[in-house]
Amino acid sequence: MHYKVNVLQIDDFGRPSGILAINKPVDITSHDVVYKVRKALNTRVVGHAGALDPFATGLIIIMVGKATKLADTYIAHDKEYKAKILFGISTDSADTEGKVTEVMEVQNLDDLENVLPKFVPEYDQFVPVFSSVKVNGDKLRELARKYDSFELSDRDGKRFVTFHRENDDKEVELPQHHCRIPKLELLGTETIDISKTEFGKKNVNELAGITQLPTADILVACSKGTYIRALAEDIGNAMEPQLPAMLIGLERTRVGEISIDQALEIDAIGNLIAG
Repeated sequence: MHYKVNVLQIDDFGRPSGILAINKPVDITSHDVVYKVRKALNTRVVGHAGALDPFATGLIIIMVGKATKLADTYIAHDKEYKAKILFGISTDSADTEGKVTEVMEVQNLDDLENVLPKFVPEYDQFVPVFSSVKVNGDKLRELARKYDSFELSDRDGKRFVTFHRENDDKEVELPQHHCRIPKLELLGTETIDISKTEFGKKNVNELAGITQLPTADILVACSKGTYIRALAEDIGNAMEPQLPAMLIGLERTRVGEISIDQALEIDAIGNLIAG
């Protein structure tokens, strides 16, 4: 069955089906969006085609009713994002939700335009520790939360994570994912006062007095399973000299042929009219 985006089809029993494009605001989970759609449409048969982290915004595809059968199709689509990378700070999650692991002064990003083409049109990416990827039956993010700390090490082209807690260490090899990146564009750079951001205020004791740090806005089109926060870290590692880097902003702007321009604000879901 063909579904027009943001038009619900109602069957003889009053049950809705359709594909919704929603503009997810910051600081709510993808499950929160699903819950709001369930409540607005009075149906439990609702799912999403690819989660966004709470700090991220933008396009999330919601499937309702019979359209939930199309979830795998939409999950497999290429995605496009606008991302803001901060250079000079790294966290254990590579975004604003993690613990600060490194801070250093950065004077400029002169090497950035030479670095970005190294990731196009494809590269192999180690999955982040804070991810839902399973290794030996355990989700990596659940291991990270179960243990007190972890550290990464590279050996013979492989990457390992060692989880630590008292009298109990566990080492696992991080899987690699082959990413297609047909587009990676630098949109602009600027220097910001990190101490005035929510992230900086929360981590003021970790900043070592460093406040002025450069950021880069990038546009990236990528294949399914690409972690943009891992890409941000990898871009920093590819700089000369290497720089700690992390995501401080992320907006998904496209999933397949569906664009953020088509997305509904979350409070408008209840106003949908059947097509």
